[in-house]
Amino acid sequence: MLSHTLKDGRNIKGFFALFDVLGYSKMIESMKDNLEGLIDIYTNTLMDIDDLALSLEGHNKLLLLAPIETKSFVFSDTIVLYQDMPKGPVALQAPTINVFLGEACYLLRLAFERGIPLRGAVSYGDYYIQEDRGCFIGYPVIEAHNIESKQNWSGATICKSAWDKLYSLHNESTRMEGEWRGFDLRGFFSPLNNPLWVKYPIPYESSNINGIALCWHDVILDFMCLNKISGISTNDFGQYVREKFEAHGKTIDNNDDKTKKKIENTAAFLGIMQTQYSLLKKSLSGEL
Repeated sequence: MLSHTLKDGRNIKGFFALFDVLGYSKMIESMKDNLEGLIDIYTNTLMDIDDLALSLEGHNKLLLLAPIETKSFVFSDTIVLYQDMPKGPVALQAPTINVFLGEACYLLRLAFERGIPLRGAVSYGDYYIQEDRGCFIGYPVIEAHNIESKQNWSGATICKSAWDKLYSLHNESTRMEGEWRGFDLRGFFSPLNNPLWVKYPIPYESSNINGIALCWHDVILDFMCLNKISGISTNDFGQYVREKFEAHGKTIDNNDDKTKKKIENTAAFLGIMQTQYSLLKKSLSGEL
């Protein structure tokens, strides 16, 4: 019988992000006789990672613009971020979305730096949660799970439901009327004006499909003014990614073509994004 101390569930209309740790089962298998070692890895990698991502290093000034905070739930190798969107105009919803996407991008980057590459997806819609039991029910949950599990890299994409929401808010923003200190507010609150996502051929198991990828290269550090993680300092993205995939005693078999392809796809994305971002920064600073 269920305890009467459990809190009631509630309905949410908002964003839902699901992330899984790549290589987690292999790590468990390789350390099946070393429980203390597994506990140590968990303590230093997964235990606090969702809290750190949501706090954005504890000095997230942008959070003041988001009237509803993001919450999280972690079970085994799965991390969930969820957020009930504020009711009201796009001026309230757009900053909330920006913060949510920033937290998701930082989670990806922070986890990667800790040697636990993540794969995820962001959806949107109506769903039910019972936080005491880690219960999440609804189409956004299924959509995020289906899209996440089919990707062939360490990275995350925005599902159709979430993109439709972003685009509808963009249309609402462009229809705005008004001026503030001589500035035309039309389009100002558009969530499409965000450097934390990019149109990209998302690698799936069968083929690449044009979609929207979350940006977790150095742009997330600069955009959110984060400094507890160093920027990527190498041009050998293949080696950089492989080291993260092999962290914590994980080994990649020479015949493990699936993992090798994930590494290749991840390195390709990071290489393109990081190179483009470096050129942009040099251009803006007048170095080019």
